[in-house]
Amino acid sequence: MSELSQNIYRTGRICTGLTQEAAAEQIGVAAETLRAYESGRRIPPQ
Repeated sequence: MSELSQNIYRTGRICTGLTQEAAAEQIGVAAETLRAYESGRRIPPQ
């Protein structure tokens, strides 16, 4: 499985053509938080 398909946040963002900053604004989190989700350094709340 490729790295892209392993991260739903990154996959969704890339498929919609959004930057991390634009995607973070749309989902209501800081860009740094989204970066942490995409890199696996942080797990989003359930």
